[in-house]
Amino acid sequence: MATFTRRKIIFLLLFSSVLIFSTFFMIQVHADPTIHAELTISSINQTEWNESIPESIRNTRSQSLDNIRKLEVSVSVNPNWRFSNIVIDIPDLVFPVDHYDGKIRSIRAGEQDGGQYNASAQGYILFDYSGLTEEDVQTMYQHHPILITWDEGGVEKEYKINLSQLID
Repeated sequence: MATFTRRKIIFLLLFSSVLIFSTFFMIQVHADPTIHAELTISSINQTEWNESIPESIRNTRSQSLDNIRKLEVSVSVNPNWRFSNIVIDIPDLVFPVDHYDGKIRSIRAGEQDGGQYNASAQGYILFDYSGLTEEDVQTMYQHHPILITWDEGGVEKEYKINLSQLID
């Protein structure tokens, strides 16, 4: 009959803990990145209208607060330990809007890169939405993917996200 001494029990607990944590570590090292991408189209408020829209456009009769929309793209990558050189490339948001129907619709745009570890990037565009539908915006961005590249253990990998599929 096997007798379990305090020493044997402690050893078994430590050994099983090391085994469990080693397994979790190996899973994390070889796991695919967690990628979160979001695209929103929203109305702007009066403060954004006053601060972001040039006065020359605000004073135009054809423009009003109700016609302007803000399209925002946000991408974040939570890498595993073997990742390096993560690059998130959000495509030009202005070109598709201004070349959709021959009208210059863009008013203001910007982007921000969040860094390499837990990499993130954001982009936005304010544009004239009058006469457009959500399907029109999907068509605009149908051939403009977000491209995420990284180096994993010496092998360069990439992942593409189609912007038009992010639009609900």
